Amino acid sequence: MVKQGDQLAGRVNFTALARPYFNKATIGYRIGEDCAGHGFASQAVGLALREAFGPLKLGRIEALVRSGNVGSARVLERNGFVQFGLARRSRLLHGVYYDLAYFERHAQPL
Repeated sequence: MVKQGDQLAGRVNFTALARPYFNKATIGYRIGEDCAGHGFASQAVGLALREAFGPLKLGRIEALVRSGNVGSARVLERNGFVQFGLARRSRLLHGVYYDLAYFERHAQPL
């Protein structure tokens, strides 16, 4: 959870944890509209990565970003993620198919 004062600002979570061979997870995050643009997502993702690459001993974190979500892609890039792929028309949301950009970050530089 991400908080602004006593208000819940958003959340960060890991899913699709794969051990022992891959040692990876997928990161997801969401920040409320009222709290967007204040750096909360970038800071929260950074803190989550410290846990992932530290105590959790993961070697790779992946993320998916819907096409057109420039802010979310920027959050990832600020935290060292790079885009490595694009899945065309792969997510159906409210009756519309969207592309998904695939991002990755490794514990150790390649």
